[in-house]
Amino acid sequence: MTSTYSIKIKKLRKSVRLTQEKFAKSIGISRATIGQIEQGRQNPTLINLQLIIDNYKKALGVKTNESSINSELP
Repeated sequence: MTSTYSIKIKKLRKSVRLTQEKFAKSIGISRATIGQIEQGRQNPTLINLQLIIDNYKKALGVKTNESSINSELP
């Protein structure tokens, strides 16, 4: 079953024109993990999502800084 995360992560990867191998390497996880996430066989961990956000803020259109994120946490 394909999740919203799998679709969005694949769309992001393609928008930055990276192979699964290069995308995975850029965030420090295996190509197999990215493949499983994109296929909906595995959900991304919170750590993986944070790594994607940290590395692809510009492509995602994220306009925050760490202090504003931390101030919102309980």
